[in-house]
Amino acid sequence: MGAHVVEDSRLNPSSPGYVLRDIAPGGLVRVVVPGGLVRLPPATRVIVCENPSVLEAATDELIPDCPALICTDGMPSNTALDLVAGLAAATDEITVRADIDDAGFVVVDQLLTAAPAATTWRYDVGTYLGHLGMTITGHQSVGMDTLRDLYEEHRVSIHEVALLTTLIDDLSHPRSW
Repeated sequence: MGAHVVEDSRLNPSSPGYVLRDIAPGGLVRVVVPGGLVRLPPATRVIVCENPSVLEAATDELIPDCPALICTDGMPSNTALDLVAGLAAATDEITVRADIDDAGFVVVDQLLTAAPAATTWRYDVGTYLGHLGMTITGHQSVGMDTLRDLYEEHRVSIHEVALLTTLIDDLSHPRSW
């Protein structure tokens, strides 16, 4: 198992444009960084997603200013989890998301275990209910347990690609959410 560093000249050298794609669980990792080496400032938000479509759209639409983004390509490999844990120790903020489905809950649980202080990104009751055309009622909790309960009740999966426009908009303004 190893890592390959690939330089992408389209990245703005002043951008925290750090992109990792885990090609296969336990397999090779592609890292795209300016100059082949990353030193993220402590206040850098590192964003983790599950679906390579988010990574691809972000790099296509946001280069040269793509934010720090990691894609697990499904279930995170040990390499990806180690990277997230290391980054959590080195930066102030890790934000994670995955599909809202059975596998996605496992992905988010693994990422939150690797980075216990991480927050979730559009992985919440409001996003889920909004996708279903519903709203949060006054008595509803908005935590992860409520999201799981709502998913179990409705059994409607929300894949990251269904939210792609919103996610890319968020990534284009990473400090606004």
